[in-house]
Amino acid sequence: RPSDLSEVDNLLEKYKGKEDELFSKLASNFHAINPLKIRTIEQQVDYRQALTAFFEENDHSKVDEVDAILAKTAGKEAILFSVLAEKYQATNGLDANLKARLADQACNDYLSLLQLYLAIFHPA
Repeated sequence: RPSDLSEVDNLLEKYKGKEDELFSKLASNFHAINPLKIRTIEQQVDYRQALTAFFEENDHSKVDEVDAILAKTAGKEAILFSVLAEKYQATNGLDANLKARLADQACNDYLSLLQLYLAIFHPA
């Protein structure tokens, strides 16, 4: 609440070194997401590797065209993989990336899972 803004410095001083506890209490009190629980997904998807693997499995004749295809679909790679999965009646080529990241990261809440999904299938 705007009326609580005057308390920010006091709260930060009181919880110095215990910011996790502070944000946990604030999130609980205000029924909000704890911003410290929001993780950024920094690892980028290697679309070249994923598309090469997809074509090696589904249409070996297209392997040499991977770079050209990625250049034409830059920024729309997730859509490309969905279209190819439908065309070849195959598993989406990004699924393996999602599974590998799920194994690597402790996604133990819905927000983390959503962030991971969006980072792979709908990158900004």
